[in-house]
Amino acid sequence: YWQRVHPGTPMSALFLADGQRAVVVGLNRLLVRPLGPRRYVYHGAIGPIDAPLLRSRVAAALDALVPAFGLRGLASLDFLADGERPVLLEINPRPSDTMALHDDRWPGGLLRAHVDALEGRLPPSMAPAGRVRGHEIVYAPRAGRVDAALAARLGRDRHTPDVPAAGPRFDAGT
Repeated sequence: YWQRVHPGTPMSALFLADGQRAVVVGLNRLLVRPLGPRRYVYHGAIGPIDAPLLRSRVAAALDALVPAFGLRGLASLDFLADGERPVLLEINPRPSDTMALHDDRWPGGLLRAHVDALEGRLPPSMAPAGRVRGHEIVYAPRAGRVDAALAARLGRDRHTPDVPAAGPRFDAGT
């Protein structure tokens, strides 16, 4: 494949689709930084981002992409924001981890809205923008093992939603 570097801020749009139409749930700023020799590694996201013109341009792109690919359910569109112009990168046709940034705005949660969209029902109106929040992936600086004490400590931390089980070994950068 062929790639080139393009200026812009890495972003994503979380959206619900019914195969013909889409509703943008929210825009997110993606945290992309080097990790070892890899220049562009996903480290997390912040959202919702308030950018009405960018949002409307992303919605216009989804108006063409959703029926062309028959997209259904909760999905995300990654792009670079070059000012107020989105430069589209890829569609992830599945629920994204950024849904955690927007879930509390939806009665019944975004998983319920995902199932509704799969069945052809989009929400009649958008939920009001919620508070800005974020998450970050912490990569191991060196190889190690999660012991029982560390797993228990992480399990008690309300800011750590993805806790590994005790026992597995891991490599640096994972």
